[in-house]
Amino acid sequence: GTNYFRAIFTPNDINITPTIQEVKVIVSPKEITFNNVISTFNYDGNEHRISYTLSENPEGVIVVETGTLSLTEYVEGGETFTLTISGNSNYIGTYTGTIMINKVDPNMGVIPTFTTRYGETYESINMPVHSEGTWHLIDTGIITQVGNQTVSLRFVPNNSNYNTVVVNTTLTVLKAISEITSSLPSQFTYDENDKNI
Repeated sequence: GTNYFRAIFTPNDINITPTIQEVKVIVSPKEITFNNVISTFNYDGNEHRISYTLSENPEGVIVVETGTLSLTEYVEGGETFTLTISGNSNYIGTYTGTIMINKVDPNMGVIPTFTTRYGETYESINMPVHSEGTWHLIDTGIITQVGNQTVSLRFVPNNSNYNTVVVNTTLTVLKAISEITSSLPSQFTYDENDKNI
């Protein structure tokens, strides 16, 4: 704050009269900084609260906390909070930050593999049921190669606190089964001669 004092100037020369002067002294508050602020966490189903330390902790100083100070689940963009030094006018300080819960990768269990036949479509392959999300085959179109091939799977979790994950797996493509068709009749009267169908 602002303080006023009476200052007496006493010259070395005895022929000069001492002077009394009012002096204004402005004392600025000392800034306290917020250190070791922890406000980013990985999702684990538990509630997480911001934490911090002060550069010093004089008597009477308190921290006024406003905004969102704790989160349990992922929020896009996070939530803001503000910390303000109060309680002792000789000290100031403020800090504004964002508390964030990061998404984590889901536990997908065993990555499924698939078997189909030449000429089928990727879309016709049945995806396994998963209690925590849904599998999607990324490849599309008609399968035109026999043998093992690498395909991409996308796992979309039911819980928005988990990341959507893309993994590779193996697709085994078997040869197509031939079908024989004929428009001719297949019943003949026995006469000991060869018949064509």
